[in-house]
Amino acid sequence: MTSTFQERDDDVRQAILKRHTRIKVGLRLLAFYLSIKTLTYQLTKSTCVETKTRCSICLDDYYNKKILTEINCGYLYHFDCIIDWIKLKNSCPICKRDVTVTIN
Repeated sequence: MTSTFQERDDDVRQAILKRHTRIKVGLRLLAFYLSIKTLTYQLTKSTCVETKTRCSICLDDYYNKKILTEINCGYLYHFDCIIDWIKLKNSCPICKRDVTVTIN
């Protein structure tokens, strides 16, 4: 009898934890959306290999006129890449700074 109650308690705890995690990620994404800027990437005229920039998450080069996302520390990423990253971590992949604004 005790093990049945304990199993039920464990199931309830797991359900609460799962819901809490979804809410936490949702709030993190909302705060992140409030803090980002989008801009259009402009390819430089230089043919030098060192001037090419790329997304530090997927490692793909940025292409001319592509929409990129600038987070509050100034780094640029593809929008889809940084959204997937923020679902897992709340910091910049490069400098580790908190990427969300403080909501008062």
